[in-house]
Amino acid sequence: MLTTTVDQLTTHHITQYLGVVSGSSIIGGEERGLLAAALGAAADGIPAPYERLEREARLRAMDHMRQQAELVGGQAIVGLQIKHELLDASRQITLVLALGTAVKLQGW
Repeated sequence: MLTTTVDQLTTHHITQYLGVVSGSSIIGGEERGLLAAALGAAADGIPAPYERLEREARLRAMDHMRQQAELVGGQAIVGLQIKHELLDASRQITLVLALGTAVKLQGW
């Protein structure tokens, strides 16, 4: 499914806006604590194992969002935003949220 951060597409004409869709994933417990430590210690970027953790959580959230878009008849998602929300600081649990607008496209 076409998914983009922009609100307009230059390659396709949007015929209908179907509403906001979202998906989420959790980074929790010990793995999140390791990620936080790596972020604080890394001067030259995020170490690969921790980068992989965040990427996997982001991709799961985006997959869930795409499933929601399909359920409402969406053919693409525009205005994609990825947000990270600390849910429980003591247990280092973070929500990764993907948000966008499901749309229908002409000739798709």
